[in-house]
Amino acid sequence: MDNIKELLQKYFEGDTSLAEENLLQQYFAQTEIAEDLKQYKPLFECFAGLEAETLPNSAFDEDFKQKVTPRRKHHGLVYHISVWSSAAAACVILAMGSIYYIERQNNYMIVNGKRVNDPEKALMIAAEKLHLVTGKFNNSVSHVQQIGRVGKQLSVMEIFNKHDSTTDSLNTNNAIKHNEN
Repeated sequence: MDNIKELLQKYFEGDTSLAEENLLQQYFAQTEIAEDLKQYKPLFECFAGLEAETLPNSAFDEDFKQKVTPRRKHHGLVYHISVWSSAAAACVILAMGSIYYIERQNNYMIVNGKRVNDPEKALMIAAEKLHLVTGKFNNSVSHVQQIGRVGKQLSVMEIFNKHDSTTDSLNTNNAIKHNEN
């Protein structure tokens, strides 16, 4: 009985041989079985019933093999066209990939006389240069604004100068009129 329990444990772990499984089936085919092992009897009776069954058509295996066996490949015109079209498609894809790779290698930037291929580094250098140009532009704008203010002040002074020259000519005209009188 201990032997049967050990065999059952091996059976459920998947470690039994065919001889050990046959021994288990013989044991459970008996009428007298230990009370704690009766729960396994229907399982082994079912397996015994399955082994006794045969397929209704003995030619089933042959029919199955014929249906499953791959057919001989046709080496006709259709086969050659599909092979050549597949090869042509592979060549086109390879050519496109090569052109893309070559074009990507030709993308570079010259910075301080050195070739830079890394797009991130080129972007960083461009950002630094743009920041420098922006700073100089803002500085120039402030100078232009100062020049504009000076220009406004000069135009105000020109108005005073015109007013002053008009006053001088009036004074001169008045002086001439005075002298004539």
